[in-house]
Amino acid sequence: MPFLVGDPVPWFKCASSSNPNYNFDTVGGRYIVMTFFASSANPQSVQVLEFICNNLRPLFDDSRLCFFGVSIDPQDQEKLQQMLPGIRFFGIYS
Repeated sequence: MPFLVGDPVPWFKCASSSNPNYNFDTVGGRYIVMTFFASSANPQSVQVLEFICNNLRPLFDDSRLCFFGVSIDPQDQEKLQQMLPGIRFFGIYS
């Protein structure tokens, strides 16, 4: 069942660009933007990530708003770096 905008998401642990055992429950009480983009090599993903970084960056302050990008591309582990405050990436690699 897909999540919709505003739906609560179950707590989880996952490797992120800032912590190999990131506990998602630590962001409770803030607004979260989570984007599932599969791979930063995908042209549509590039557009989304560039838009976020170039136009919305000041909004992601970790106090009120956080961004999490989720990739399934193992190459993104080296390519995507966190931009603190506020922007982190999760890798779900099989």
